[in-house]
Amino acid sequence: MDLKAYQSQIKELIPLRQTPDFNELLDKILFGESNSDKFLIKMEINRLAKPCQRLIDLRDKVTEACTLFEIEGTKHYLTKATIPVLKDNIALYGLYTVGAFEAVHEFVSLQKSKLNKQNEIKKPKQTTKEQCEYLTLSQKNKRGAPRMFFVSEVLAETNDGLRFKAYTSNISVTGVKIKLEDDIRLANDELVSITFTGLALEYHDKVLSQAIQYRLVKQENDIDNHSYFYLNYHDSNDTFKSFISDFIRINQYKYKIDVHYYYQLAKISALKHSYLNGMAVLPIYLNEQSPTPLLFTLNNNTNNKISDAWQCDQIDQLPLLFDELRFVKLIAQMSKQQATTVYTFTHNVQGKQYFLSATEEELLEKGLKQLFINCGRSKVSWRVYHLTLRPLKYTSSTEQDITEPTPAIFKKVTHLATLQQLTKAYPFDINTKLDNNDVNQLNQFVHRASDSKAKSKSFTLFSKERRKEERYLYKSEVKITDKKNNFSGHLIDFSLSGLKVKLKQISAFPIGAVLKISFTELQKISKSYPLKELKYRVIKTSPSNILHLQVCQKKSLEICQHFFSTLVKNNEKHFTCIPLQGAKQPTSKHLVDIAEESFLNAVFFISKIANKPTIKFSAIDSIHHSLHKLFSLKSDTPYELNFYPLANNQLYERLVIEQFKDSEEKMVRKEALIYVNVVRNSEGKWHIESFLDDDFNSEKAKVNFIKESQFTGGFYALHYRLTSLPSVDINTIKSEIRAISRFAIHLTKKLEEELKAVEGMIEITDRTEEIINAVNNRS
Repeated sequence: MDLKAYQSQIKELIPLRQTPDFNELLDKILFGESNSDKFLIKMEINRLAKPCQRLIDLRDKVTEACTLFEIEGTKHYLTKATIPVLKDNIALYGLYTVGAFEAVHEFVSLQKSKLNKQNEIKKPKQTTKEQCEYLTLSQKNKRGAPRMFFVSEVLAETNDGLRFKAYTSNISVTGVKIKLEDDIRLANDELVSITFTGLALEYHDKVLSQAIQYRLVKQENDIDNHSYFYLNYHDSNDTFKSFISDFIRINQYKYKIDVHYYYQLAKISALKHSYLNGMAVLPIYLNEQSPTPLLFTLNNNTNNKISDAWQCDQIDQLPLLFDELRFVKLIAQMSKQQATTVYTFTHNVQGKQYFLSATEEELLEKGLKQLFINCGRSKVSWRVYHLTLRPLKYTSSTEQDITEPTPAIFKKVTHLATLQQLTKAYPFDINTKLDNNDVNQLNQFVHRASDSKAKSKSFTLFSKERRKEERYLYKSEVKITDKKNNFSGHLIDFSLSGLKVKLKQISAFPIGAVLKISFTELQKISKSYPLKELKYRVIKTSPSNILHLQVCQKKSLEICQHFFSTLVKNNEKHFTCIPLQGAKQPTSKHLVDIAEESFLNAVFFISKIANKPTIKFSAIDSIHHSLHKLFSLKSDTPYELNFYPLANNQLYERLVIEQFKDSEEKMVRKEALIYVNVVRNSEGKWHIESFLDDDFNSEKAKVNFIKESQFTGGFYALHYRLTSLPSVDINTIKSEIRAISRFAIHLTKKLEEELKAVEGMIEITDRTEEIINAVNNRS
């Protein structure tokens, strides 16, 4: 969300903020905006209205003469032009606030910008070498299908009865963009009925005479002031969806298809798969209504080391980090801060292992932080973790497959926590002599085995298990019907939602074809269930006329689940069960979907270009991410980020290039804590300096740098983690590559070359708040 676009509304709302009906006024002034946007605007108003203690001194920022100006007990050095700006804003807010302070500086910047434009000599634009492509790995709320550019008349109608004519600009299975003849404004999320009058004249299909429900997502005007509505499909008309799908498939060569959609989707999907396989963060899903809040974790080959580290004496200790009392405190603490730090170690007494864990706040409250760290850090089991916690209500980002409903355990989730191990947690060491009498005070942090009421579930991302449920071997005659012909065959095996069938005739069905299956033999033993013409979709074909089918209609699914479950239950000895290879868990599609909620780190992908490691892609899940501003300060375009904070002061050579030297036979891994100072100079340009621990002569110099950076500009503390990656798995994007190759084979080759060059990734964790607190608590 760009708050600059709402400055007029914010200025209108500021003097109204103390009125009793402020929320109602906000809704009226921001009519049509989403609730999340309204919330962000309200938070911005609260920020601007906070009292300010900072003095304004423009003497080193402008060339004009500055005079001492005193107001409300504060003294400022202002130019003649800025004095009325400050007065007006103090009158607007009722006192000297952050908004008044920023207004003066914005006025100065604007005046400088105008002056620069007058004296500007146009120079060819130069792209900085630290630029990298900006991606969003999480595809929630993104366009769900490729667009076909197609113009046709439609008739639109709102729930209030407003009717207007428009024209399609592009269309997909999941939505449509329409161009309006008049400037009409509706509230976002409002339902709009669309009748495709132009298509009806050409195709004479009954479904086109019906009004189809869409939901308004966005409305905008182009440079020529033409109005457009972006609409998402919000209907349950399967016949219409089938028509549009066939229409796009048949006409995709006649009209222009958005092939770059497939290209970007494929790139993002492949990189997301690599990141999920190698991410260091352990996602933890919790239910605050449960006496044992921890529901499940999501594991890969990297973060499973965290799960292993929380095992002690054959007991899973992780649920005790989120026991009922601790979880309540964590929820309260995390409502005020973004993250905290967790310390753990195991202690051996007379051959028995004891597991201890404590959060930063728990240790500070008891005054035992130094003791806990000194006691634990010399042990092999010593671990430090970055912990985040936020509310989460899971909603699926994709259309539900009827055979893959939202897992019941997902619906219980109320919070998401992430745990990430840190090799470097703080800017300084703690040196205190241990006293054995004091060590006994740490007993309060020992996990008691009796407190562990239940073992948490662990789901594996990208499990090798392809099937959702058990299969049963059984041979029985069936009849298969497509739109034109009948075929005979027999069952090889079945599950509650799928079949493997061998046909007697040689035939060829495309993947996705819908067939009607009649269980001719099984119908003879069942009078309760109609087993004729149940709808299945072809999901795979094998040699010897074998079809792999999945039920694709809700009514058919209900019949199959009831019938086959009853059949197996009453005749267990008659069927040979082919069990799943591992523990039953939600499908990979659902696991990836909920895993995207844990994308809290900034991620950079490193490619080998001209035999040199180069940061090629960047991924930050939202422009509101705390690190997005830092990595966009020196960026040339909004579609790219700039990794200069990781490159200046020879950081790139030290943290990237040196790590990949002679790394052909070893895994690359490097972790560090980076301290960044950001200052805007008098010309409005950003100056960024980054340092590692070894760059400071002493801990005192480091602490002073942290304190001064906060005062002079902006301070960031970044936990840096570099790891090499296995080759990107192209097989995960087969369908996208097939789609691209139909329209632009050169893009397929370019995509494969780009992905094959990826060799590593950097995960950046924002530790700014924790480092500042550590320095402040120490002093």
